[in-house]
Amino acid sequence: MSARIYADFWTDRLCSQDDGGAPTGTDVCKGTASAADLAKARKLHGEDDLQSRDAGARIMLSIIAEIAMSERTSFFMVLEGAPFQDERAAFSNLFTSTLLSDSDPIYNVRAGFTYKF
Repeated sequence: MSARIYADFWTDRLCSQDDGGAPTGTDVCKGTASAADLAKARKLHGEDDLQSRDAGARIMLSIIAEIAMSERTSFFMVLEGAPFQDERAAFSNLFTSTLLSDSDPIYNVRAGFTYKF
């Protein structure tokens, strides 16, 4: 078992414009989303102008468990998150359409195997 604390810094361009100056991206960026989605997007971004950069920082906590299965193989699991902190706008499907959730999950779990050669 091990744990770590680290800082996550970012500066995101959540919405962009085409060469003609028209907004591109998700419906929130184009201004065609529902009033509720636009209000939530502005709250997450922290500004009314969704074309401006979203920058911030948060403290991340991580707990790692690793179990050796043999001399060369092991299984690991990582629990990571930003407890008691605000959501990050880029991690919602309001700005990133490929994400399934409309909010930042704050916590995530990863698991895997390692092979040492």
